[in-house]
Amino acid sequence: MINDGLVERINALRGILNDATLDVVSATDYTMKLKKDIDKFITKYHQNSISYRADKNLWQTKVSPGRTRITAKNLDDLKMKLFEYYTEQEEKKRTYTLENLYPKWIEEKKGLMSSETVDHNIQDWNKYLVGTDISKMNIKSITGSVWSDFSMKLVGNGKIKQRCYSNIKSVVFGILDYAVRQNEIPYDYNILRNGVKLNLNFAEETGHEDSPEDAFTQEEKELIFSYLLKHINDESDDIKYSCALIIQMSTGIRVGELKALHWSDYNEKDNTLYIHRSIVYRKVFDEALGRDVKRPTELSRTKGKKKEANRVLPLTENAITALKKLKGLSEGSEYIITNSAGNTIDTNKYNKWVARYCKESGIRKHSSHDSRRYAISALLDSGVPLETVKTYAGHLETSTTASYFRRIQDKKYCEAFKNALS
Repeated sequence: MINDGLVERINALRGILNDATLDVVSATDYTMKLKKDIDKFITKYHQNSISYRADKNLWQTKVSPGRTRITAKNLDDLKMKLFEYYTEQEEKKRTYTLENLYPKWIEEKKGLMSSETVDHNIQDWNKYLVGTDISKMNIKSITGSVWSDFSMKLVGNGKIKQRCYSNIKSVVFGILDYAVRQNEIPYDYNILRNGVKLNLNFAEETGHEDSPEDAFTQEEKELIFSYLLKHINDESDDIKYSCALIIQMSTGIRVGELKALHWSDYNEKDNTLYIHRSIVYRKVFDEALGRDVKRPTELSRTKGKKKEANRVLPLTENAITALKKLKGLSEGSEYIITNSAGNTIDTNKYNKWVARYCKESGIRKHSSHDSRRYAISALLDSGVPLETVKTYAGHLETSTTASYFRRIQDKKYCEAFKNALS
């Protein structure tokens, strides 16, 4: 099997010699190097004899299979033909699999897609595809029935959700499409291109936002607000966390969106917040530690990933009170919510304070995300249309449209928001 650096070196030398700007001395030097490497290649991989036929003025030899005859007018040309023959045969013998194409595909993705998307692709590959039969077989053998069998085994009786399955399917489609674009397989070998319709029993899409039992009840909300509004007037180190929870419960924004709020996002004239950023944790290489560590990273988008997820939210009087308190504590920071060091708050620490506030308010333990659940439930209970609430919350499915974003700016709903969340 041809698998050494000799082939790469020969091809590199051939590329250099095709450069029209190469001077005569250099060209002669590179030509001698190429001949030397070609001789090494022929000695290593060609077992049959080479002969000269004076009657036809040709150099000739035979190669397997079928003892095919190869001829040329001079010996150097014959050796180059042999090199091309053997490397072409080797390429034909190669089996392309999802497994050996995946590294090239993911590297291509890193240059085209966000790191978050690439991270998800890597996670799906490692969790669901590594080591499977479908990842090891020749991609030309991945037929509709093969994909069907794989899907039935993967999904089983509700083992994964449809969204998860779609992500896995996207990974396989992407690798096959990469193979097509690299001319490694014909266009029609991507069996997923036209879709494979299957009747699969997916797990229910429950989702965090549809768990009203985890949300603060109205009674719990009243108790904790009474505590928080009193607490923010105390001289305490955790006042910023109290204000953060008031704002989150009054708007229903995500923790990452809360942490990414800039003072420039707060319109004091209209009493609104512009939600268009988020802070997430990303792995970065720490030179001092010599390893990857997670660091907070600000993204110029929300979790919805599209500009339609950006939104302007009306503020309640309680939220305005909390913002005014924070304004006096900001000490010039561009961020609205910061810790004592002036950095964006840590989510785990924030949740510990939320749990403490719940205990001191005499209610059951909640997380910061439960405040988002409360806000969404309260809006729905108040009669705000479901589609409008989805937009208000920054939820985006493929069916969500930009008209929802405009709709939330409609003033006829602003009072409903304020009344529901006050």
